[in-house]
Amino acid sequence: MAISRRIIKFFQTRVAVVDKVDSELVQIQTANELLRKHKKLIDSIYHQSHVPKEHFKKLYLYSIERLAIWVQNLPASQNHHHSNRGGFLLHTLEVVEIAIKRRNTKMLPIGANAEKQNEKKDLWTFAIFVAALLHDIGKTISDVDIMLYDAKHKALGKWSPWFGRMSDVSDAKYYQYQYNASRKYQQHSLLPLTLLSQFINPVAIDWMQKE
Repeated sequence: MAISRRIIKFFQTRVAVVDKVDSELVQIQTANELLRKHKKLIDSIYHQSHVPKEHFKKLYLYSIERLAIWVQNLPASQNHHHSNRGGFLLHTLEVVEIAIKRRNTKMLPIGANAEKQNEKKDLWTFAIFVAALLHDIGKTISDVDIMLYDAKHKALGKWSPWFGRMSDVSDAKYYQYQYNASRKYQQHSLLPLTLLSQFINPVAIDWMQKE
């Protein structure tokens, strides 16, 4: 009997862990709604990129908007930096700004002559932007489980990032997340390249692979 009670207690504990969620229902928002409060950061990224405004919109802003729609108001971590609602988007934009500022202090590619460095400067700036933008994106797959809900708060099932954004799911209006207790530290760093086409303008991918 004692063994049976321990087994029952174990499974009751496991159910409690699985059922515990880390957020209330959160409304799915548009890119404009999510990025409105980050205008200052985006303006800084634009000025640091040193590219024409149309070029910035077509390549950089294209990716920033898609990232915003993807991560919505998720936190960047469970218990560490930017663990508040919306922390993921804020943290990513801050990293992008810092990365491009540092890129502007370097002549790339290292060892190339000045003519080659000048010829490739926009390509290198954009490549660094992409690396910074997607450095944590794998966490949306490896670290959190996200459930989707319709306008009446009826569960629609678990979101699968491999099939696109939350807002692409028919009838999805809200989401709720919980951290995966069995997640492996740093596993998320292996995933960004598998999601590249979700965030980068095909024109930019073509440009990078040709260079």
